[in-house]
Amino acid sequence: MKKIICIAIVGLCLGFSSCTFSRIYLDLVNQTSSPVWLSYPSPIFALDTIRHEIKSGMGEKINFPVPNPQSKKVVEKLSRKIPFFCFDSPTDSVRFEGPEEVMKIFSLKGDEKDSYKFFITDSLFASKE
Repeated sequence: MKKIICIAIVGLCLGFSSCTFSRIYLDLVNQTSSPVWLSYPSPIFALDTIRHEIKSGMGEKINFPVPNPQSKKVVEKLSRKIPFFCFDSPTDSVRFEGPEEVMKIFSLKGDEKDSYKFFITDSLFASKE
């Protein structure tokens, strides 16, 4: 009996450790002449703030775990889990706050399946578009 319980426990542990979430990818392309820092709260651990430095002329690929990336409303649900995106340059800052503003970050489909692309330009800091 003990052997069966041990096998069941090991099987459950292996089963749970192999669980992975599907992901949505966000490609951020910095087209400004200076580095930009992106910060946003973690969609999983709301108290953690994630921060990325995106160097001038470079890109950064960020992934977000989601239960079903093929769902039509997956970006809408993700935008409710992430309350803001903040872009900081050495001289300016712009913040996309609230679901409608965060949806703007995911408005352009990317090159790959389940990916989106966002261009960081000088005009972003002036017009938030």
